Amino acid sequence: MNKFLVLGDTGYLGSYIANFLSKTEQVYGVSRSEFKPNNFTHITGDLSDKSFIKKVLKVASPTHIFIFSGLANLEACESNINNALTLNCLPVTNLIEELDKTELSPQLIFSSTIYVFGHTEKKVYTEEDHSSPVNIYGLTKACLLYTSPSPRDYAWAHMP
Repeated sequence: MNKFLVLGDTGYLGSYIANFLSKTEQVYGVSRSEFKPNNFTHITGDLSDKSFIKKVLKVASPTHIFIFSGLANLEACESNINNALTLNCLPVTNLIEELDKTELSPQLIFSSTIYVFGHTEKKVYTEEDHSSPVNIYGLTKACLLYTSPSPRDYAWAHMP
């Protein structure tokens, strides 16, 4: 049985995915905000806290993890760079570090942003495309392509 963990289940994309999947699948959602969904389990907490991530992984035992959490407000990212890095980078690197300590091997689905790639005419981007962040938000998403451990490192290490 598939078990889905949606990080950022109170945001636009995360709430849609969690609600859609919960029609047929077991779903756990996580965010910093209190939330009482009707059709899936929500866990409130701070994803920059490794002990919280460890708890979530134990409870959910996910086969798939959607990473939609973070600070997406462009003005808030620009005005507080440290907060943007803490909310957008630290949770993902902590998640991967904690996953490596478990027997779990979920598929990671990581959502990025056009702000990572700059102003181009291109419509679709891949991990192989050159990054050229245009703002702090884009920089915090791009940093996840180059930090270690990164979602890319995890994916390559756990390919079937």
